[in-house]
Amino acid sequence: MELTRVTPGTHAEGTARLVGRGPGAWLELRVKGLPPFDGTYVVWLFDAASDAVGVARVARGSFDVRTRLPLDPARYRWIDISREPLDGNRNHSGDSVLRVSVARLMRAARP
Repeated sequence: MELTRVTPGTHAEGTARLVGRGPGAWLELRVKGLPPFDGTYVVWLFDAASDAVGVARVARGSFDVRTRLPLDPARYRWIDISREPLDGNRNHSGDSVLRVSVARLMRAARP
């Protein structure tokens, strides 16, 4: 499933796929073209900046991630990728760059 650009002017692109259902499902992401900056990119289960659980942290703008999700993804609206400053704050910055609907991923999920 294609990721949607959230930030205008972003030329990044990527795909996401869920394997399995419920807690412990695998998330597979392939992303390329995120610009470098002084921070990291974080992948989240996301409803709002105040309701997000980080599932992976990457330091570069092109990456492949395969990770088990710690919670049931159906509890969240989005898989979200955000830019996170190196400020020690472990919460979502509110600076989302790419995302995909969890409901769409779940409909297309492999058992």
